[in-house]
Amino acid sequence: MKKLICAIMIIAGFPACKADQGSQVDTSIEPAIISELPSVRTQLSCLPESAAFVAAHRGTSKKENLPENAGSSLKALIERGILFAEIDVAGLRDGTHVLFHDGVWDEKSSGKGAVASDNWGQAQNYLLKETDGDFSADPLIRFEDVLKLAKDKIYLEVDFKSSAKYEYVVDAVRKFGLEDQVILISYSEGQAAKLARLAPEMMLSVSAKSKSQLEALEQKGVKAKNMAVWMGSGP
Repeated sequence: MKKLICAIMIIAGFPACKADQGSQVDTSIEPAIISELPSVRTQLSCLPESAAFVAAHRGTSKKENLPENAGSSLKALIERGILFAEIDVAGLRDGTHVLFHDGVWDEKSSGKGAVASDNWGQAQNYLLKETDGDFSADPLIRFEDVLKLAKDKIYLEVDFKSSAKYEYVVDAVRKFGLEDQVILISYSEGQAAKLARLAPEMMLSVSAKSKSQLEALEQKGVKAKNMAVWMGSGP
């Protein structure tokens, strides 16, 4: 999640756990034949020990002429059968939530100034920049529109920017029925505890490097079955 990557999935989407842990993974499955994604817990439990999923950071790759956190980028992932995308959610002044990473518009869009200072009427006119810095034809995309796009097609790791409201994001995920399709990202025990209270049915990405840290999270109300553990970047 710390590097921009766009990886070919090592394993395709299985509707159910039918593969032996020791069997060879069939990567020839066409995404179009998968009519419905299993829950993210089921998908992870189906993963052979020798394989891994890779999430596209900010929904794209530096090798693609596509913007970060854009509708076109997510559609490209879905078309290629990539199953996980990490996205960034930011809140605007009027309560609208959009996909955007930075706290200011300037570097990654045609907008200027602080993200949280604008409303949707202004922000919908901004164009996103591609990863090489050129302007794209992509406007910003609202979080709710992302959920519609992702439904039964791709798993989302949701990173909350400082302007995002946890309650809004959780309510939107429930509204569109993606509770089993998301992993909510937390960076501290406090964040994890709050998200566990707000979304007890959803999986959380939690930071931990020891058993004692995991136990501390459980004591704060984070269920072990809901934990996807972030162990840091690097080997």
